Amino acid sequence: MTHGRLVALMGLFGLAFALAFAVRTGLRGFVDPRSQAFALAGALCLAGWAWLDGAPSPHRPRLRGRLLLGAVAALAVIEGTHRADLVVDASLRAAEPLPDAVTHTLGTLDPPLEIVAAFRHGSTAQQRMRRQLARWTQAGATVRWIDPLRSPQEAARLGLQREHGELVLRQGTRSLHLVGTLDDDALDAAMDRMLTSRPRTLCWATDHGEPGPDDLRSPEGFGRAVLALERLAWAVRPVRLSEGPPKDCDVVGVIAPTAPLGEVDRAALTAIPDGVGVLVLVDPGEAPGLEDAAEAWGITMGDGVVLAGDDASIRLGAQDPALLVLGPSPAIRTHPATAALGGRLVFAMARPVDGDGGALLTVDAGGIAPTDPSDVPRPGGPTPIAALGDPARPRPVIVVGDAGFATNRGIGVGPHRDLWLDLLALAAGEPARGPRPARATAGLVLNRQDGTWLALLAWVGVPGAVVGMGAATLARHRRRSRPGDAR
Repeated sequence: MTHGRLVALMGLFGLAFALAFAVRTGLRGFVDPRSQAFALAGALCLAGWAWLDGAPSPHRPRLRGRLLLGAVAALAVIEGTHRADLVVDASLRAAEPLPDAVTHTLGTLDPPLEIVAAFRHGSTAQQRMRRQLARWTQAGATVRWIDPLRSPQEAARLGLQREHGELVLRQGTRSLHLVGTLDDDALDAAMDRMLTSRPRTLCWATDHGEPGPDDLRSPEGFGRAVLALERLAWAVRPVRLSEGPPKDCDVVGVIAPTAPLGEVDRAALTAIPDGVGVLVLVDPGEAPGLEDAAEAWGITMGDGVVLAGDDASIRLGAQDPALLVLGPSPAIRTHPATAALGGRLVFAMARPVDGDGGALLTVDAGGIAPTDPSDVPRPGGPTPIAALGDPARPRPVIVVGDAGFATNRGIGVGPHRDLWLDLLALAAGEPARGPRPARATAGLVLNRQDGTWLALLAWVGVPGAVVGMGAATLARHRRRSRPGDAR
């Protein structure tokens, strides 16, 4: 084999190793030792090819030196981004430190709180979770990182899946499994459940036409609302009112019933102990018979549809007088649990609801349309559409005259998710959170793969393209300047 063919073969091997490095890194999402070996072999082969190839020329040594320097720089970039996480913090402010009480509680735990974090090594999700867990580790919690792809046996032993990022919070015999990435509020709430009390349970009443708590497909389902609860360490358990008052519940939920409630069902609802909260979401004209149970709780449920008193629905393009858009006015959000919410609440259709414990949401209605066409419309004015029952109960009864805001279609609108979670927290006997500080914008977190390609593009790709365009332009001008080439 001639010298020229050997040099060409070296160049082909260099391209093959470089391609293997790019494909393997792209599929796995991180740079492992084998990928590093591919990159090193490719760089050496390409550098050797650049040094040995071509006829002698006054410019050849300079070109070879530049190519060799570029290969060394590329290797340095790859190795540097592999050894050091590339995190660009674009947040407006740093994360809030933990309260002193929480720090003290963490310091007194025996055994201490352990966090097992299963994320792909170097992934964006891992970098984001590392930033979120920083203040907890500073307060005394220990974190053990596991890559399910690199350590599948250990992940399987801990019951961790390989497809999603997961957290396992463990303290003594107690443990809590969280799937997926969490925002700061969800992580803080899960930690709070581990430090203060057992996980709370929502007993979901069924057999009255209610959508199932696991329905994630239909727009009228409540699967997304249940997922939001489970991310905060709630347990959701279906129950039947026909079997008597639900037991071992923190809150009993009667969510969007449509069928009539019989005498046995009403008796089960009214027999719920005072130490168990109740949350009722019911649309206008639905679930006949529920009004009797509500009266026993000190709540009056109207039978009409509240009409908007302004042109908010027209501004939204809905042209629907039943569409209620509630802003952050104190006259509308008359309770700390709702006054703390930001943004606008949107109710497609709501019924009047008033209670002895006061109103949660009040709208300046333009009128109340009856659900029975034979009835006469009633005049409007300040009308509550969500209220609290008997204030003497340790855990309140809450009735909201609209269930659509918490469905799969509505839970993502404005602060609907926060409203759903706050209502359940209030029903569980927890205090209102009060005004919430503005959240910092999320930091820009790049994993090692993204950082490698970004650095290569910035340090090699863009300068190389500019130099190449300049060289091509210069060569073209030189050809045109030669005698006989001018046209």
